[in-house]
Amino acid sequence: MIVKKIRGMIIVFPSEDIMNKVLKDAEIKPEEIEDVKNDKQ
Repeated sequence: MIVKKIRGMIIVFPSEDIMNKVLKDAEIKPEEIEDVKNDKQ
């Protein structure tokens, strides 16, 4: 699970591939993304 804080909301993604697709489709800028927790680290 990948947890990110985007535009003030906590969002959990099941995989990096899905996260990248969703963020690209939503046109989220990198500066709007804040790391919260990453189980893979």
